[in-house]
Formats: sequence, C-alpha cells, structure tokens
Amino acid sequence: MRRRLTLTIVGLVTGALLLAGGGALVVASSTARHDVVTQLLDEAGALARNASSIRRPAMVRLVGRVLRVESADILVVGPSGRVVRAIAHKRTPLPLTTLSITGGPSSGVRDNVAYAVVPVQLSASAARSLPPGDRTAVLLTRRVGDLAPHWGFFVIVTAGTAAVAAAVAAALARRITKPITAASDVTVRIAGGQLEARVPVRDDERDELATLARSINAMAASLEHARRRETELLASVSHDLRTPLTSIRGYAEAIADDVTDDAGAAARIITDQAQRLERLVGDLLDLARRRSHHLPLHPTAVDLAASGRQAIDAVGPEARRFGVSVALQVHGAHPVARADPDRLAQVLTNLVQNAVAHAGSSVVVRVGDVPAAGSGWVFGAVEDDGPGIPAGELERVFDRFYQLDRGRAAQVGGSGLGLSIVAELVSAMGGTVRVESPVSGDPACPGSRFVIMLPGVAVVAPPTSTPEWAAPESSAAPGVTR
Repeated sequence: MRRRLTLTIVGLVTGALLLAGGGALVVASSTARHDVVTQLLDEAGALARNASSIRRPAMVRLVGRVLRVESADILVVGPSGRVVRAIAHKRTPLPLTTLSITGGPSSGVRDNVAYAVVPVQLSASAARSLPPGDRTAVLLTRRVGDLAPHWGFFVIVTAGTAAVAAAVAAALARRITKPITAASDVTVRIAGGQLEARVPVRDDERDELATLARSINAMAASLEHARRRETELLASVSHDLRTPLTSIRGYAEAIADDVTDDAGAAARIITDQAQRLERLVGDLLDLARRRSHHLPLHPTAVDLAASGRQAIDAVGPEARRFGVSVALQVHGAHPVARADPDRLAQVLTNLVQNAVAHAGSSVVVRVGDVPAAGSGWVFGAVEDDGPGIPAGELERVFDRFYQLDRGRAAQVGGSGLGLSIVAELVSAMGGTVRVESPVSGDPACPGSRFVIMLPGVAVVAPPTSTPEWAAPESSAAPGVTR
C-alpha cells in the first residue's frame, strides 16, 4: 500500500507539473510570437511611410541594425506578385517568392522567423521610375525563440521536482500507512484472543487515523470487559448452582441412609434449595430471552398501586422472617402505567425482595404520577433503611450476579440476577431505572432508593429531568422532600 500511495502521489505531481508547465510554455511562446509580429508590423508601417528617404541599400541596412531586426529590406514586386528584387540584399531572407500586397500588410512566422510586409505608397514621380505594374513593400524579419531549449530545461526541472515529490510522498505514505498497519496488526491480535492489545496513539492527535485508533482501543476495552464479565458470570453461576446442589445431595443422602432425625425438615430444605435452583434457572432464561430479543411483552394499562401490593404480598413471608415492615404509599389519585402486567409485577417483586435483603427494619414502596404537568409518566420507588450502597458500587448494582450482601441475599433466595433483570425489563417496556444512595441523613442507616419511570396510558413526552416526589408530611419517609 505504501508503494502504491507513493507512486500515485508522484504520478499526480509529475503529471500536473507537465500539464501546467507544458501549457504555460506553449502559451508563452504563442504570446511572444504574436507580440513580435505586432511590433514588426508597427515598425514596417513606419518605414513604409518614410521609404522614399531610405531607398539606398546602406541606409536600409542601417535602419535594420537600429531596429535590431534579423533583416530589413525594400522589395520590388511585379504585377503577378513575384518578388523581382531586393534593394539591400541579393535575396530575401525568407522563401517569399511571391507576395500579395494589394490587400494591405501581411505577417506571419516561418521557420521560427517572424516577418511583416507593408506596401509602400510611392509618389507619382517615384512610381514612374519603376516598370509598369511593379510595386514596392517594406520587409522586416526577426527571429523568435525555439521551444526546444526550453523543453530541455523544463524536463530537468520536472525530474528534480518529481524526485522531491517522491521523497515527500514516501514520508507521507509512511506516516499514513504506519498507524493503519499498526491498527491492522492489533485487530488481528484481538481476533486471536489478545484483548489487551491496543493501538498506540498520542493524546494530542486529533486526525481521522487517531480517531480510528481510539475506536479500536475502545472496542478492545469493551471486549476485554465483556470477557471479564463472562468469566465472573461463569464463576457466579458455578457458585450459585453448587451451593443448593450440595445441600440437596447431602440431605438426600441423609434421608436415603436413614441418618437424619427429622426427614420432614430435610425434605423441606431439599424443596427450598430446589426452588432456589428453579428461580436461578428461570432468571437466567429470562435474561437470555431479553438479550436475544425473544422475551414476549404484552403492554396494557396496569394499575401501578395494585402491582405494588402484589409485590409486597409476594415478599411478605421473607420480610416477616427478617422483621422488616413493608408499606405502600400511593401519590396521586390512580397511577396507571402502560406495561406488561406480569413483567411489571416481576420488576417490583425483585426490587422489594432486594430491599428486604438489605433493609434494617422498614421498606417503603411509593407509586404515583410524575408531578410535571402533562408529562404522562408514572413512577415506582422502593426505599430501604439499610446500610446503603457505597458510591463506588452504584454503577455495578445492575450487573449480573452482583450482590453487595451475599449472606442476607442467600437467605432470601436471591440469585444475583434480580436487579439485572429489572434493568432489562424496564428498558424493554420503554422506561428507565436508577439507584440513589444515601437517601436519609442518618449515617447509621443511610438507605437506598431504586426508582423506575414508566410511560403512562397517555404519555406525551419523556420527562426532561429527574423529579422529586412530594408526599404528605405525615407519611413522608426520610429522603423525600417537597
């Protein structure tokens, strides 16, 4: 590629120089010849008007030297136009055997010699001294330059310019192709599995090649992050599958060997662990369907308050086991979302279950209309009074298998996929989800808040900013301001 680029640049420069320089030479030569002929016509005309005073050969030759012409002469032309004789020379300097001077002055260029012929208006006495029908004319000639010497110089200049252009083109081609070659090598290494490979690029470079290099580096970083996430996923899946399987196998063997004192309790543990495995597999299938765009959704008008109550009822046993109270607060008359009823219930259940897993003593579920006039959006917020989420972990809470507190989550039966599924489902239903922490001023229990935004049944436009919801003063929870 470098060689082709160099040859192309040199060919373009040389061709442009030949075309422009050759054209300039031809135009300059044509202009110079025209100027010489015009000047000769003027000078010959002046001589023709004073021909009677310079009829002697010596005087004619003197005038020629003064005018710096190739030759100057006065010709005698017969009636047929044939040149009879020349006064100052034995023969004419041009092969002008015949001249038509009846029509006036004539001029031209022959063999790189410009000439001008102007008839002389003789007086009556001078005309009688000539044979009948003969006339006289002034002839001036001047040699004009030949293009051959100029072409030689031009070829030398062109060759030198082509050599300089070749050097510049080689440097330019090297500069252009070097990052492309580096990018090609890095992409080959990335395709071979070396995701840590990067294209070298300086921070101050802003051209298209630097942009390409940064794009390749960003792609490699994304692939490297995806591989790391995949490794973490496999490790998390292996761990979450092995734990319940180990319990199931242990208690099943105990029952089979009749070494357990309470077979019913062992059977209940086996059932709980099997249900945990079922939830994990179901979550994995839901996530895979969503990622492959095969998750069916049937949006309709859904009562957001009813979905919130359904989620609270579903998580009620776990909440009572941990001594966590769960309350529902409805802001507005009747918030109605446009969503899939089953998937919305799954989203709220996952959020409430996650809040119970981390709450200190209480969880508040809030639903309502976004207060912005005419927004057409509804919200659902789940708050807990737990230890909160560190600032550095906020961006990871929706990652697959991320669990801030594995001990409590395992007791509740969490798989580490709940929040990831929440993000996928809310996005599929045209909404958004975010997390806030802390939400209270109490450093002992700063808490966290998960907020989903969904289009209402008559959505007008997405809200342009994150709203703060006003609750009645008597029921307002920490972190909710008017």
